[in-house]
Amino acid sequence: MNTAFLDWSLDVECPHCKEEVDLVKYESDSGDNDIALRIFGNRWDDLAGYDIECPHCHNDFQIDKVEY
Repeated sequence: MNTAFLDWSLDVECPHCKEEVDLVKYESDSGDNDIALRIFGNRWDDLAGYDIECPHCHNDFQIDKVEY
């Protein structure tokens, strides 16, 4: 039996400090699953305007859109 494992990331650059933020890790640290539900529910456009607090510089910013 062959088992496949899903490994994914959703990366964004903080507009303030220019550090990369993996939103999958960000989401799991917050205990939320809104991002995963929207990505895997094919509702990517629903992430426009989603608020993020950068874990590096602690400034807030929003997602404009998701591209693949």
